[in-house]
Amino acid sequence: MLHTPQSHSSAARTDLPASHLSAASNTPHDGHTPAPAGHRPRTRATGRSLFVRRLIAFYKDQWRVLRTAVDWVIAVYFIVPLLIAAGIIYTSWWQDPPLWFSWIPLPLLSLVLFLWSLTFRLRTFLEPADQVFLLRNRSLINAIRRWGFGYSVTVAFLATALLYIVLSPLLVLGLGFEWPWIPVLALFTLAARLTVPIILQLLELRLRGIRKHASQSAVLIACGFLFISMFDLFARLQTFPLGLAQGIVPLGIALLAAWLIMRLRLQARGVFLYEISQERQARLRLTALLLSQAGVKKTKGVLEESRPLIWRRSQAITKKRDKVSLLMAAIVKSYIRSSDQWYFLIRFLTVSSYALILTSGWVTLIVYPGLLYLLYKGIYSYCEMATNSSYLQLFRWTDSERSKAVERAIFRISLPLALILLLVEIIA
Repeated sequence: MLHTPQSHSSAARTDLPASHLSAASNTPHDGHTPAPAGHRPRTRATGRSLFVRRLIAFYKDQWRVLRTAVDWVIAVYFIVPLLIAAGIIYTSWWQDPPLWFSWIPLPLLSLVLFLWSLTFRLRTFLEPADQVFLLRNRSLINAIRRWGFGYSVTVAFLATALLYIVLSPLLVLGLGFEWPWIPVLALFTLAARLTVPIILQLLELRLRGIRKHASQSAVLIACGFLFISMFDLFARLQTFPLGLAQGIVPLGIALLAAWLIMRLRLQARGVFLYEISQERQARLRLTALLLSQAGVKKTKGVLEESRPLIWRRSQAITKKRDKVSLLMAAIVKSYIRSSDQWYFLIRFLTVSSYALILTSGWVTLIVYPGLLYLLYKGIYSYCEMATNSSYLQLFRWTDSERSKAVERAIFRISLPLALILLLVEIIA
């Protein structure tokens, strides 16, 4: 005997447990099965949630790296006494200012602060997988970038505030600034910290070759001169409250310029892959630092230029044909042909000349050898990289030949620069 569909359905349901019968009886007639009890519907990801998730993951990774590289028992016994000693020294500065406060001129301090402002790094918290999963959702990517920009500005603000708390005894007791001027100087430094590195980054994205290096050098020189001049102006406007009111005007202009530059950087197009690369470097900065302290160095390829401006035909620069002279000539020509090294030399000469002009007396006897040592280390790092290049590795050089060639190359490259700095010192 055949059963009707209704009797077949009732017979089949009698074989099910009571819980299934209850669930089946609550099934809607539209054919959609309700979500099981305790199941939460998936919420749509937002830019804020992704940013917070990546920020937490970033700090977890940094903490994991530190735990694997640092013995925390030794670190605690070292850090705690160091903090106590720093607090005692800082308190003593307020009670009895040291004599070296009067030895630091304001232009030299402002130059150091300007160079420190160039260390600002913009974080976007973009990941390589975003170009696959989130590239179509431009609003979500822009939201993550905005949160990253806000995070970068917050970190820069906290770092600047901490720096000026440390420098307050020097500024107030050594250089004669009044207390209301400390926030003004800190905010002006923050504005420079948010403006100059971003301008240099925009020029790097838009220009290439000699135009990029020339424009970046011009921006560095102009902004450095303006920064030092503004500190000198703030030092002259020490009358209160009229001088402070006059000083707030250029401060407002600087903050407005910083806001406009940050907005222009946020609206930049065609920088997605560049920001992913920069974010990857920011994540690995602590790891690279710890590896460098352990003696592990990242190999970099020597810059290759198809049409160098100097020695295009690879003519010899020395009459000697021994192995050391040939290796030395190869290093020197590689250095002179590198546009990046020319950029480094121009910046170094500019900053060093200005530092020698600002100093006088016996202080110059300390500054000049220090500048020569920095020049030596900068040239030495490139020469070591050049000797380890794949081309020069094809030849059999002994360690003594390498060291002699590097020392001769450093001498020939640095001698004209040392003479120029000596001439600046004599004229100044």
